[in-house]
Amino acid sequence: MQEEIIQSVLDAQDTLVVLPTGGGKSLCYQIPTLVQGGKCLVVSPLIALMKDQVARLEQLGISAVALHAGLSKQETQDALYALESDNIRFIYLSPERLNSSFVTDHIHAWDIRLLAVDEAHCISQWGYDFRPAYLEIATIRAYLPTVPVIALTGSATKLVLQDIEDKLKMNKPSSYFQSFERPNISLSVNNAPVKINRLIEIITKISETTIVYCNNRKRCQEISETINARGFQSTYYHAGLNYSDKEFRMQRWMQGEVPIMVCTNAFGMGIDKANVRLVIHFDTPDTPESFYQEIGRAGRDGEKAWHVLLFHEHDLENLKQHIALKYPSTETIRAIYKGLCEYLQIPIGYGELESFPFQLGDFANKFSFAVFEVLGTLKILEQHKILYLTDAFHKPSKVLVTANKGAIHQLEKDLPDLDEVLKIVLRTYPGIMQIETAINEFNMAQTIGVGQDYIVEMLQKLHLHGYISYSERNSQPELVMLQERMPEKLLPLNTALLKELKSRYEKRVLFMLSYCQNSSRCRSRYLLSYFEEYKEEDCGKCDRCLMKNKKNQIQKFDQYKTVILQAIHKNGSIIPEEFANSFPLHEREPIMKTVRILMDEQILLLNTNGCLIRYAQN
Repeated sequence: MQEEIIQSVLDAQDTLVVLPTGGGKSLCYQIPTLVQGGKCLVVSPLIALMKDQVARLEQLGISAVALHAGLSKQETQDALYALESDNIRFIYLSPERLNSSFVTDHIHAWDIRLLAVDEAHCISQWGYDFRPAYLEIATIRAYLPTVPVIALTGSATKLVLQDIEDKLKMNKPSSYFQSFERPNISLSVNNAPVKINRLIEIITKISETTIVYCNNRKRCQEISETINARGFQSTYYHAGLNYSDKEFRMQRWMQGEVPIMVCTNAFGMGIDKANVRLVIHFDTPDTPESFYQEIGRAGRDGEKAWHVLLFHEHDLENLKQHIALKYPSTETIRAIYKGLCEYLQIPIGYGELESFPFQLGDFANKFSFAVFEVLGTLKILEQHKILYLTDAFHKPSKVLVTANKGAIHQLEKDLPDLDEVLKIVLRTYPGIMQIETAINEFNMAQTIGVGQDYIVEMLQKLHLHGYISYSERNSQPELVMLQERMPEKLLPLNTALLKELKSRYEKRVLFMLSYCQNSSRCRSRYLLSYFEEYKEEDCGKCDRCLMKNKKNQIQKFDQYKTVILQAIHKNGSIIPEEFANSFPLHEREPIMKTVRILMDEQILLLNTNGCLIRYAQN
């Protein structure tokens, strides 16, 4: 559908697009922008995805910038300066930055010709991944009254699609829906008492590029280490790894050095690897939407692929418990909010629009909250526009030299080791005495032949002595306070909305439980029904269909066996070819196959005259 969608955009039509994961949604706004000129403003929810898209475009010689919450004031100013150039074609913007003054004050000068809303389901509170900041997109459209919008998503129900259209104030949009069906993927569910053993059996049979999804970080590492000890090659990936570790592990898998990636759902968004043959869910996802997205990492090249969901009855009970954890009581929400403010050391009346590095696991452990309970609360507070948690993204180390020339000259006499490192900084990064600058400790270490840890230590000492301002790199998510801290009793919680959202989430969980326990319906048809797509025919490839086919084959075999034996009993013998030819054409080969099986089992044999008789008659 890409050509039709692109033409719709070029015709200045508002366009609503639903393409399955791997369907090539990005090209639907990238090509029109390159054809018609000007800039495209792309709203995207994930910082890592924005950075990845910008990097890919720049590799192709196409200029792009990303504006998100992870940028410092200086980086934001640099990006704004770059936007004055006509060379910039794509502006990736996090939804939280949409209504900020630096956007509204400059947007008229940017020559925006197209507004693209990626992951558009985030605008609907009835969707599985609601982001309240997406509601600001309608506001920004007022600044771009003649600019068409293209809204793109990979999975959404009809209710969510209608909500997207309404919330974005789309004008009679052209709508394009590609079937959610992935006919090249065989779906199955394994009820496995010992899941790790079943996992090893599966990856032994299908020894190709594989993704194994788990629901927590610790399990990722444990599974990877366990299967490596059994002779497989795997690596693991989750949000708790630092930036360089993530990049290293991802590249090894992308380049085929290790065929198996064991990961949380932090891995996958924007990963474009066409030859994944197998996706395994070691744990059951809690929503059909995310489940469908992760299944879709397999078989993007259109070749045959497999998906297996492993489950145990205990897992299903845990999934039911997630409902209470994702939507805790109002008392728990208030207690977690109070704990967050204490953890971040934010006094009442302070913190508005400030961001803080945040370690979820550390907070949950120190304040004795369940991790899922904290995540659920953070999502609720985001929906109420009180705060939000960014996705993890890489922030490089930054340095600003604050000492004057006299102090720097004296440092050579007093602390020569520190002086050596400071001189490398000054030589490598011109302008670092005027502007805070991103640095690379590893490259500096290579310059003088020392370890990176030594450089970090020296920079920390220079910071303590007041020669520089040094902020170390991190790959943590950040907690952004949208409102000043208030007494927890005054949190404006919409209990009616929470009740409705909990009810809808519960339905999602129950659907997943039903998918696991389904013993008769075609897996593909059942999953499609969630998205209100109804197929008349079974897929013929899932475990339910294969089992049904096997039962049908057994029944047919029994029927043909009975007919053959009755004919021999009546006539004493039969000539197999003549007997088979007395049946309709489509039944002749199955009858001959049944004859061959009965001969292999020594129930029938051919006599010297070429006639079939009962074995006991010989």
